[in-house]
Amino acid sequence: MAFNDAPEVDENSKASEESVNVVRTLFTKRNGFVFREETPDYGVDVDIELVVKEKDASSWKFPIQIKSKTKLNLIGEEDNKFISFPFVVSRLGYLSKRAPAYGIIIIYDEDAKICYYDYVDAIIARLDDHPQRVGWREQKSVSLLVPLQKIDLTALADIHETMVARHENHQQLIANHGRKYDIPYLQVSQQAPIETDLTDPIQASAFLIKYGIFLFNEQEFTKIMTLFGVIPATTILNTLELLFLASITYCRAGNVVDAEYYLRKIGKRKDSLTTDQLGVIQFSELRLDFLKGNIDYDNYLQQISNLEDNVEGVENRLLIKINKLYFELNKTAASGNFEIETKNSIDALTNEINQAELPEDQKHLMLVYHADNINSFALESFLHFNSNYQLSRSLKIDIPMEVRISLARFSTAMIQQATKLGLDAYRFADSNDSFLLKASAAHNLGKFFFQARYYFLMQQIEENLSTKDEMILEYRRYYAFSVTAYNHFMKLHMPQNAHEAVCNAYELQSLCLKLLGFQLGQKNSDELMVIIRKIEDTNDFQPFNSAADFISEVLERQKSAAPTRMASIADDAIEQLAMDALKIMQLPKERLPNMIIEIKAIRSFEQRCKNPDIELLTNNNHMASNETKYLWPPSFVLNQKTTGKQTPPDNNIDRLLDKFKHLLN
Repeated sequence: MAFNDAPEVDENSKASEESVNVVRTLFTKRNGFVFREETPDYGVDVDIELVVKEKDASSWKFPIQIKSKTKLNLIGEEDNKFISFPFVVSRLGYLSKRAPAYGIIIIYDEDAKICYYDYVDAIIARLDDHPQRVGWREQKSVSLLVPLQKIDLTALADIHETMVARHENHQQLIANHGRKYDIPYLQVSQQAPIETDLTDPIQASAFLIKYGIFLFNEQEFTKIMTLFGVIPATTILNTLELLFLASITYCRAGNVVDAEYYLRKIGKRKDSLTTDQLGVIQFSELRLDFLKGNIDYDNYLQQISNLEDNVEGVENRLLIKINKLYFELNKTAASGNFEIETKNSIDALTNEINQAELPEDQKHLMLVYHADNINSFALESFLHFNSNYQLSRSLKIDIPMEVRISLARFSTAMIQQATKLGLDAYRFADSNDSFLLKASAAHNLGKFFFQARYYFLMQQIEENLSTKDEMILEYRRYYAFSVTAYNHFMKLHMPQNAHEAVCNAYELQSLCLKLLGFQLGQKNSDELMVIIRKIEDTNDFQPFNSAADFISEVLERQKSAAPTRMASIADDAIEQLAMDALKIMQLPKERLPNMIIEIKAIRSFEQRCKNPDIELLTNNNHMASNETKYLWPPSFVLNQKTTGKQTPPDNNIDRLLDKFKHLLN
């Protein structure tokens, strides 16, 4: 069986009971892992879940394949030895599909009772570079090489750090934002692809050579990779246009193993690339390092800045700036520091795009991407502030009205600016028959409107939005944008974008029905869902799950739920909340530890107390003036509401809750 084949169940390939038990003693909760043995074994022996921030269930996993050997076959030089052992190629291919972490292979030396390991992606890279392993992906089995890396406490810490970084970086790049510009843009005609027999390798190759960049720029990665599955690997490697497209597509799609393979191959042919193509490859290599966890967030941002100075081509430089600004805004929203410089950075990039020496349709397309940044930042900053406001109220910390009004105005202005850029682009595209621009602008407009309505509802924020009839007109307008985007994307043979647009139309339809009792279009929700499922079945997309369908249920739960907002807050969020509160109260940083103690005490109480008649009270004598606020560690009492009886004060919340645990249930 070859690299891309599905592995068969092979009982003989299972690690011995002894080797599994040894590995179990290493990958423990104490060391940051949850060990889960896979039975039956369909390609991995163990599925490891990462323990992150002292929580058992992070849902971040990576696989382990164990091989047990009585005698190790060592090859290489004395100071650079490797363990050589046979491995079924299809199993290696299966492990390589376990994105984003890909996992590790462990060799257990039964005589010495020692485990050696290496990362799956490193093993595959070693095979690809080995002069005697050419064509190994098409073989049934291959000899792997694993260095003599022992698994000890240091190695376990490195594995944990690497796997967490891969998941965090992967999540950070592709979660929820739908960015179209994570790799610089290559200018291409807005002409739509023509129909052809895409099951034929020759026609599929010709199609990708002609239209591959068109599809890439609009995130049709699934379609591109599906076509690569039709084309022989030798054709891809020997055709520069296809090799380049494979390098950037697999990287943008987050497929680290294949991205590394093709980027290594294209690296040997850089002399044949154009200046713009070299810029794209540089960006892809940087992104690959980030996905693999080799560089952190700040390092990634710094290297993007360095790349900006070296990349040629107006489009590429502007799109790197858009991408860079996205990360900067993301960081600003998370920190809550909304200074005037933020608005200035947004406006400066808007002006730079408007003044660039580019065709008008290209400038508007850039501004559509930029608008996506602005809208996401506006919503995230507003949600961050509102969440902190609710938590601050629970701590009896008052945020001044002028601060709240200022941020509300700031967020509203950002949303309006993003919407205006989308509307300007749509009007230009409509007047100039720019099909792709019109579809992209229309999709953003529908998406912006739904996101704002949905997030405000989830935060239980009342909007001053006039009468019911006026609100229905707004919904109808933005629903029409989503339908227009769907129709245009379908004509452009862009199913991924069409799917996103019709899903947004469904969300607006569902939300309007639930809130206003009005059906927006000629097709009802069931008919829209039929269209959605047909696209998914045809293109093997992940099934769409509506957020709006459950809005009523969520809002009802929010109304009836007890106000236990602290129970699930993470340690890093507590620290950020405490720092925000210090800023609001204008207190010195030295008071931070005492404020954190109080917030964590509230969290512990809400997690453990199930009795609504018991409340936690804090000694607030220190709150009389800024001179004494949080100057000393707080003390706590449990108060029985109906009788007014209180426990003796204690500055150790865990000791207090343990001593009076009979009151908590």
